[in-house]
Amino acid sequence: ICGAAAGISAVLGAPVAGALFAVEVLFADNINYRDLFPALLSSATSFLVVYTRHDYQPFLGHIEHSGFFQLGYLPALVAVGIAATLFGILFCKVFSFVNDRLTKYVPRLSLRCLVGAALVVGTAAALGPFGRALLGPGIEFIKDIVAGRIPAVQGGPAGDILPARIVVILVFLAAGKMLATSFTIGSGLSAGLTYPSILVGAAVGSAGARLAGVDPAASPETHYAFVACGVAALLASVMNIPLAAAILVAEIFGFNQSVPGIIGSVIAYSLARHIVIYRYK
Repeated sequence: ICGAAAGISAVLGAPVAGALFAVEVLFADNINYRDLFPALLSSATSFLVVYTRHDYQPFLGHIEHSGFFQLGYLPALVAVGIAATLFGILFCKVFSFVNDRLTKYVPRLSLRCLVGAALVVGTAAALGPFGRALLGPGIEFIKDIVAGRIPAVQGGPAGDILPARIVVILVFLAAGKMLATSFTIGSGLSAGLTYPSILVGAAVGSAGARLAGVDPAASPETHYAFVACGVAALLASVMNIPLAAAILVAEIFGFNQSVPGIIGSVIAYSLARHIVIYRYK
């Protein structure tokens, strides 16, 4: 627990969420102070060690204009929370299906890993210039989505791309990332679930913001709210960590975005608390 808490804290720059993350994953319905306090100490120590480095940069960089979102978009935020939760449920189902089928039909691990790698490459190739978001954690794509930037087909900024097309691109990125992650882990290859979940949630949130008529350049704080809601809902529905998800988005987006994080987490926990991507033994 302490090691996991320290790792999340160091990578995401979120000491409180890191501790809750580690404890909730293992003891979601039975959190004990005897587990939480050592995790908090480990997480805080890890954050201090990383923070004292001169080249330290926050996970999403230094977010500017992180004011409070416009309250008129509250119904749309609820809709995004529901949509992101449905994506999270789909993620769990796809992951389970891929893992079961690959294990059943390709029992040899070495061959299964080759099949998984081929499926990931094929999925990335199908997305063309956006396929590189599926390879690796996709941190730069997460930053682009949060900032409202979507790479164009030519590799430049997204200024001339129609909003409807951007929504389609974001949805395909979310679906592709779910598939690529499922193929990778389901085949026995090494990968994590945290970054993919953040990317999928950010993509769903940004798509929802654009459908609601939010211009990321004109109203960045409202766009951040939609992304934060999507990220919280995805993490809470996929990993069953509602408290950690709500606090995580507050720590990385700023506490003005804590309300969207709570909305996403509560919706996800209400709809998907009995579904989790991990299999406990």
